[in-house]
Amino acid sequence: MTERMYDLQELQRYIEDKLSISVRTTVLGFIQRRRNLSAFDRGLASKMGVVARELLINGHSGQAVEMKENKMIHQEFATINIEMADKQGQYRLLKAFSVPKRS
Repeated sequence: MTERMYDLQELQRYIEDKLSISVRTTVLGFIQRRRNLSAFDRGLASKMGVVARELLINGHSGQAVEMKENKMIHQEFATINIEMADKQGQYRLLKAFSVPKRS
């Protein structure tokens, strides 16, 4: 959701109190682009929030919501970690066989 819809700190406290978990709020545009959020950022965040809410209502937790090929999808966090670990190994292999640039 956008930071202008709600007081994020108030929402954070509410969620923490209701669910007895630690929650962190983040303004996405600042992290990704180091600037104010655009209309696209706000729309994307809202759509991702709707998908995340639907997942939780339907009993699915531990899911990451993402956009792939212009569609909202979700997958388990554990799957993402495995994919990242596989890619890290590939990156190390590529680096080991790469030819240094000549000056």
